[in-house]
Amino acid sequence: MLQQIYQHRTWVRNKVRKTTMSDLELKLVRDLEKPESPYSYSPNMDVEWMAKALTKKVRGYKTAPKSLESMWVYRPQDTYAMGWIRYADVFEGGTGDKRHAVYSPNIQNGKYSYGDNCFMSSALHFNKGLLNACKYLRPPTAKQVVEQVQRDFARGVSRSLDEVKTKAHKITNKIDTDDLVGHA
Repeated sequence: MLQQIYQHRTWVRNKVRKTTMSDLELKLVRDLEKPESPYSYSPNMDVEWMAKALTKKVRGYKTAPKSLESMWVYRPQDTYAMGWIRYADVFEGGTGDKRHAVYSPNIQNGKYSYGDNCFMSSALHFNKGLLNACKYLRPPTAKQVVEQVQRDFARGVSRSLDEVKTKAHKITNKIDTDDLVGHA
């Protein structure tokens, strides 16, 4: 039984790796439009300026805080956010230079082989960062939405299988313990 669970979980993980175009995690728009918690925060002023300029330049775009240095960009009628904008030192290892960055599944950055930076375009100057945001932040295609849903589903299946494995392990340990107590 456990061997079948392991085999199925491995199959699901391999299937997800082969069929998904990107591992860029996008957030559901309905989660972005929920009222903020009492512990809400606001991102740094530079990313807020970029968000304000972007929503002014492209009608219908909205933003929501993602972290202290980034904001989600979305349209209310879409299922998933289009990506996010960020103002920070975006390079691995850090250079000390803050840049205007855009993260989107529409970006393929070949300088990186893993992580969110594979889907990042950055610019030193505000105007170029704004142009990048306008260029790359587009509503997700049907294929991108399906891939995101499939990835979320596969993660849910994997979590459920892990829970089953843990419960099965506890039961077998209890049976083994009961056998030892019964034989003593």
